[in-house]
Amino acid sequence: MLRFANASAADPNVNRGKTLKTRTLKNLNTRTLKNSALIATAAGATVLALTACSSSTTTTPTTEATPEATASAGASTSGTGQETLAPVGFKTSAAYPSGLTVDVVKVERVSVAAQGPGEVSGPGVSFELKLTNKSDTEIDLNNVAVNVFYSKAKTPASPAPTAATPFSGPLGEGQSTQAAYAFGVPTGADPVELQFSYAATAPVAMFVGKV
Repeated sequence: MLRFANASAADPNVNRGKTLKTRTLKNLNTRTLKNSALIATAAGATVLALTACSSSTTTTPTTEATPEATASAGASTSGTGQETLAPVGFKTSAAYPSGLTVDVVKVERVSVAAQGPGEVSGPGVSFELKLTNKSDTEIDLNNVAVNVFYSKAKTPASPAPTAATPFSGPLGEGQSTQAAYAFGVPTGADPVELQFSYAATAPVAMFVGKV
């Protein structure tokens, strides 16, 4: 009887081929695992890098404080925004740094009669003012303005232009001149305040008292 030997045992090349295939498969599996590990590591590093970038670029919004407006300390101002001289009584002179002095020569209660447009008849107050130029230059009086306020609320009094003889023209050095003004002021509406101004760049003289 004939016996056939195992081909793999009889042929060493067959066994050698199987061994090479096995090693190749192991090597491929090993490389695949290494590549997967490298990919996973790289992906993790990328995520960490993105997280770090995101953290570093995130900024917290800040709110800037709005500066508050503050009132600056300075000289008092009149209703027109001009600086004022210190208030004085009707019997005291108001002296300007320029050399001009203002005096209330006379102040009295009167009855104002309406004689022109916008004027109102009723009780009022008349003022006689005197200006003296103690400077060494001529002073222009064409821009003189006189305003009157009454009561603690400082209500503006209505002027009576037809009963007034206002200042005008130049006032030479060393000279004096007088003028009269009248305003509608209710009886007993004290205190009465008179404001005098002769130039927009000059302070306002203020006289305050009971009439």
